[in-house]
Amino acid sequence: MSLHDAAEPVDSCITDQGCVVMQQDWATGALQIIRRPFRRLVTRRGNQDSVSWSEGTEKDRWTESLKNAVRPHVYRLLHSGGPNFTCPVCGYVGPFKDKRMPAAAGGMIRRHSKCVGCGSSERHRILSLVLDDVLGQWNPASRSLLHIAPDLALQPRLRRAFGTYHAADLFQAGVDFREDLQCLSFASASYDSILVSRVLMIPPDLESCIREMRRVLRPDGMAIVGEAWLCEHTQEYGGLRDGHSRRLGADTIRMLQQHFRDVTLFRAAQFDQRYQLMNRTYHGDQVVDDYPAITREVGVGYQELVAVCRP
Repeated sequence: MSLHDAAEPVDSCITDQGCVVMQQDWATGALQIIRRPFRRLVTRRGNQDSVSWSEGTEKDRWTESLKNAVRPHVYRLLHSGGPNFTCPVCGYVGPFKDKRMPAAAGGMIRRHSKCVGCGSSERHRILSLVLDDVLGQWNPASRSLLHIAPDLALQPRLRRAFGTYHAADLFQAGVDFREDLQCLSFASASYDSILVSRVLMIPPDLESCIREMRRVLRPDGMAIVGEAWLCEHTQEYGGLRDGHSRRLGADTIRMLQQHFRDVTLFRAAQFDQRYQLMNRTYHGDQVVDDYPAITREVGVGYQELVAVCRP
């Protein structure tokens, strides 16, 4: 059972497992009450094309905060028999939620994908661990970061860590700058670091994006790139398809190596399994693991991979 598909409250009749039944009744009922205002919020916003979560009213934010506070406890109770994981982003320990992938992915799901404490997925968790590693070599309080298409799961930590934190996106609301990654308005050598995650499959000109990332970095800076490398060779669509210009291939890593002096790859397999950094992709009950060798995990799916690029 998933959090968004909670069943109707079960009958609390006295049985040999009466305590468990009553707990499930309370937990499921509480979850339904909490979800009611949020479900209306999602439905209302779903009809608007370019509205960010950050645009919500104070009541919306209060509802979301309440849901986030209660949800982990309820979810743990309803899924007590499943595997437990640890989220390096928020510290939650317990079962993770399955995540249904977009329709363009053919109705696949990623099992044990989403942390119910903060909403982070595999990519956010590995980025958090990579940041732990690379920022330990810096004093980020005296550094600047440009965060392209900012992830809400990581944004609070990054704002606290860096002396200067700027969020930029061409369409997303609540950012500091409206910017096109293909042609950034910033002067050369403006930032110590730039973070890009699940972005490079969108803009039409991939080469320009990588060139601009390199240009705005200072000589001792670094670009942190967390993309989904889903095939051996990048497949260009020749236009937008479901909001994307391409399916990124492992050959994009070679493009990064052409523009940056050093590219260090961080793979999910390097980190403790308790963080659940593998994309466990399924189509029904069938494992989908047809991915490039650099990310493929046979019999599982694909592992997250982050490239840390230095000029």
